[in-house]
Parts: sequence; structure tokens; C-alpha cells
Amino acid sequence: MWLKDICRILTVAGASHEQVLEAIDNIQFKDFEDCLQDECARMVNADCLVTCNLKDFKAAKTKVYSPDEFVKLLE
Repeated sequence: MWLKDICRILTVAGASHEQVLEAIDNIQFKDFEDCLQDECARMVNADCLVTCNLKDFKAAKTKVYSPDEFVKLLE
């Protein structure tokens, strides 16, 4: 299954209570869920985030790639 293949190269991170609170308080992001993704990525020292929604991640502390950009990096 392709989801298992993706999970072999990517890490799925969970959110802690502290990360949720930090995301709620972060006013640099317009969207709570986007901020929470960045907080989780930061806490696991992720190399990057992959999203189709690049414009909403301008305040991200983590490097952000579109799916196409990420696939090119893997090639």
C-alpha cells in the first residue's frame, strides 16, 4: 500500500499538550492546524514539511516544500 511506503521514508509526529498550547498562542499563523504541524515538526527535528498549502506556512520554523518539490529532492 502506498501509505505504508510513504511511512517508510517519513515520520508521523504526534502533538503533545504543550505543542497544542503553543500553536494556539502563536499569532504568526492564521490557521491553528498549520501551526500545530510546524510545532510537531520542530519538536521531532524534522528536516521539512510537505504541503500543497505553501502560502499558509510563511511563518514556519521548519523548511516547507510542495509535493512536487519534495519528489524532486528524492530523485
